[in-house]
Amino acid sequence: MVFTIDVCYAVGAYFFQSWFHTYLEKGRHIAKDQLIWASSIPYLLAAIGCFTGGWLSDIACLRWGKKWGRRIVPMVGLFVAGLCIIGAALVNDNLTAIIALGIGMAFMDVTAPVAWAVAMDLGGDKSGTISGSMNSAGLTGAYLSTVFFGYLASTYGYYLPVLYIGVIVFIGGFIWLKIDATKKIQFDKKLLS
Repeated sequence: MVFTIDVCYAVGAYFFQSWFHTYLEKGRHIAKDQLIWASSIPYLLAAIGCFTGGWLSDIACLRWGKKWGRRIVPMVGLFVAGLCIIGAALVNDNLTAIIALGIGMAFMDVTAPVAWAVAMDLGGDKSGTISGSMNSAGLTGAYLSTVFFGYLASTYGYYLPVLYIGVIVFIGGFIWLKIDATKKIQFDKKLLS
């Protein structure tokens, strides 16, 4: 499950890293002189989201224990992020869309530090294996998603692929319900020796 949640997160993250600027320019027809601020706002908010996510998860762990403390922050983060991205795809006003995408990226990035913490919780002394596998799954999903986004955008325009990204991120919030950071993954000793 931890691999699937990272795919859902990475699909959203790589939209911002690969297609966001193009989406604003070609899909939203934002003037080039306005692209600088429009493209940068989500990244500033994402930096705040990353810090906040780790901090909130630590507080939640103290309050509700590790199972829900590691679960609730990214679950809410991906729910809200998915709704913001879906909302941005549905509105006509560019400023509203940029604000929604910025807030969406901030909430999506509360997930990142918690996902890494969960990989360490689940992996124990093999957390490097879990972290590496999780990251590989996320990057593979992100790569496939960026190719699929390009296909959808060139075939149907930019509305549908942004909606698709929002739905994938939103689904990731539900998947966090299955994550239990208190249950370490048991490894076959023969495989690892």
